[in-house]
Amino acid sequence: MSGANDKRKRIDDEVERTLQALDRLTDIEAAPGFDILVQKRLNQEKETGVSRFYQLLIGYRLAPAILAILIVINVMAAFFVVSGRDNSAYRRQLSIEAVGEEYSISGLGAFPDVSSTQEP
Repeated sequence: MSGANDKRKRIDDEVERTLQALDRLTDIEAAPGFDILVQKRLNQEKETGVSRFYQLLIGYRLAPAILAILIVINVMAAFFVVSGRDNSAYRRQLSIEAVGEEYSISGLGAFPDVSSTQEP
């Protein structure tokens, strides 16, 4: 029980020192009219509904840069999709032919010709 009492006493001492340090703090005086300026800024944000941070980052200054980045990403994604489609189809066809040759299965290497089928 002595360990719990020692721990409790250390906590109490720490709390007491913190409270004494807070008592020694001096009051900070704000410049005249500071509260009016803060209230004015708060009212402006309430009226517009948009915070100043949002206006600076997303609104007017970075919108062209963000748009340019999105366009570049979109073009790169389209390029990879289009170029990867042909290449992956070719690799898939080679893999199918390799499996067909390995297991002596005929007809796996060629795609069926849809134009030569007749309608009933």
